[in-house]
Amino acid sequence: MRIIITCLIALVLGCVAVVSAQRSNEREARQVLQHFKEDVLTFRDEVERAYSRRCETATLHGCSRASLSSCSSSFSNGQCTTEEELSIPACDEGAYCSSLWDAQSSAVSLPSFLDQDPEVIETICYSLLAEPFMVESFERDTEWHARYGSYPSWRYFGAHDGIFRKIPAHHQEVCGEYDPRKRPWYVAASSGPKDVILVIDVSGSMGNHGRLSLAKEAATTVIETLTVADRFAIIPFSHEARFIGGPSETLLRATKDNKDRLVSEIENLYAEGSTNFGDGLFRAFSALENTIQQEVTSGCNAAILFLTDGESTSGMVDDEVIHMVKKYRSRLENNHGKKTTVFAYSLGAQADHATTKAIACNTGGLWTSIDDGGDLLSAMSGYYKLFSIGLGDDSNMDFVSVVEPYEDFTSGKHMTTFSGWSPVYDRSVTPHLFLGVVGVDQPMDALERILGEDASSSAMLKRFISLSTAMCPNINLVECYLEQLRLIGGGEDAMCGTCPDNLSVTSIIPEECPFVSDLPNDIWANTDLEGMDFEEKSCCAQDPGNGQESCSAWSPGEDFSAGGLGPIGFAIIAGLSVLVGCCCCFFFVVKKAVVSASLATNKKGNVWSGPGSSQSPVAQVLSSPPASSATYATAAAPLQIVNPVPSHGVATVVQPHVPAPAHMGVTILHPSAPPQPAMNPVFRR
Repeated sequence: MRIIITCLIALVLGCVAVVSAQRSNEREARQVLQHFKEDVLTFRDEVERAYSRRCETATLHGCSRASLSSCSSSFSNGQCTTEEELSIPACDEGAYCSSLWDAQSSAVSLPSFLDQDPEVIETICYSLLAEPFMVESFERDTEWHARYGSYPSWRYFGAHDGIFRKIPAHHQEVCGEYDPRKRPWYVAASSGPKDVILVIDVSGSMGNHGRLSLAKEAATTVIETLTVADRFAIIPFSHEARFIGGPSETLLRATKDNKDRLVSEIENLYAEGSTNFGDGLFRAFSALENTIQQEVTSGCNAAILFLTDGESTSGMVDDEVIHMVKKYRSRLENNHGKKTTVFAYSLGAQADHATTKAIACNTGGLWTSIDDGGDLLSAMSGYYKLFSIGLGDDSNMDFVSVVEPYEDFTSGKHMTTFSGWSPVYDRSVTPHLFLGVVGVDQPMDALERILGEDASSSAMLKRFISLSTAMCPNINLVECYLEQLRLIGGGEDAMCGTCPDNLSVTSIIPEECPFVSDLPNDIWANTDLEGMDFEEKSCCAQDPGNGQESCSAWSPGEDFSAGGLGPIGFAIIAGLSVLVGCCCCFFFVVKKAVVSASLATNKKGNVWSGPGSSQSPVAQVLSSPPASSATYATAAAPLQIVNPVPSHGVATVVQPHVPAPAHMGVTILHPSAPPQPAMNPVFRR
């Protein structure tokens, strides 16, 4: 009995110790996350201060030839990163080569379609004022991460006009490809958690002029910008609607797996049948109500994105559709406190305007008409602009968006990064003017070490979901602000006539600095690398500690695996294998003969005494001593060994030694001359 009691006591004490350790870990994890949040908010404040100085003469003059381009500039403080700091798949798959970055500078990228107009130049100039803070905070973060054996990652500002400033400075793999406004972190921070339903017309006419292809592309982009804080579903409709989402017609959480599944469903859509507006919209409002009743909603605002290219030809007539939308919207708000906004898009010249516009106007939404071949993608993915203005309310001052670990655009690493983002505003005007989003990426190493959990674990995902939905921003926009948004997005035809004062739109878009002539003509510090491939300007060797000598001559599209050798490669390898095999066989046969002859000689007491003995000529050659202790080099082609660049160091190059004659037909290999330091890192070309 005493033994049993002792065991029970030990078991209880063990359980208490485990629970105590878990609670301690959770407390430390919360402290880590709080550190991340404060870091993001401080960065946001710095960018907002920089914007307030955007029109100062010193700001504009100091911007001349002062910013680095992530596409064409060389970095004066460029260092070759270690694999732990940054691994770039384009640089030898990140195995032995890495990429340059400059932790003392930021670099600017902009989408290829973006002209360097005055607003763009202003953004580049005022965001440069935040660079000293970005450098200093990165250095502080490096020290902080050292406690957990990890490294900090990117911090950046994505502006509303597409400008992207990032530290450490790093080159783009494809110049002009990156647009921050289409990334999940940007949309999450500028709109907050939300329920989103895409109602897509797939009637027969959508097969004309490539409309359905455009709709698929736009819908896919909208889905890809959602985060785990969001819920979503799609409803394709023609003569009747079909729900694609969660069980019991509820919305799905926007995890990567769920997004991939619904994107696949979108790719399989095809055009046929008539057009039934009523059924598509009814199923959308029903799904929102089901989601609320099943308690699987985001708990925040709801958006229905309604796309059609024609008129409603079956089901409810137009007036009935509008009445039904108003009824169910009021029902959701009155019974569940759920505000639902419909964003309507009319695609093509034959699309209905009156009904779709009336639906948007009666739900506090926006209506946009897009011509065939127009930019439907920007129109649909821009729905968050309405939410971003409402998010600027002072009650949302400390809003920070957190999403699940995701795949980094630059390095391609999957589920390794915790990121926090905060929207940036000009708070000197009313409503506050949305300027963009700041972000700080944090590697998961610290949290993984503290909690003993993998970044992709379900427990870690639940933790991020809790953080992501912890704050539901209030979005309250007066009708006059909505009218200004409608005017900006679709012109006067898109306005609903709900603001009799006809206010100017200048209160919700940035004003240009009054002295445009003060803007610099050249903003780039240098364009030394203009026209060079990414590998030429960025890839460099790192020290893997496993004998790898240098970066291989890898380039995108090459395949050095067995499947990529081709018939010629296999023939060469087969030939070499046969040759090596024959040499080895010859060597062992001769060696066996020599040993046998030696044993026979020893038995007779006739030990070798130099040239002229009774040994065979071959045995004499193989057993002859070296002529001297002199060092010889191979008689083959000159040898050049390029050592890998140590962490942030320089390469060393070993010069080949002058070959010496072979001794009695045998080449003797010895080390070459001592290594001499090279002047520059070795870049892969």
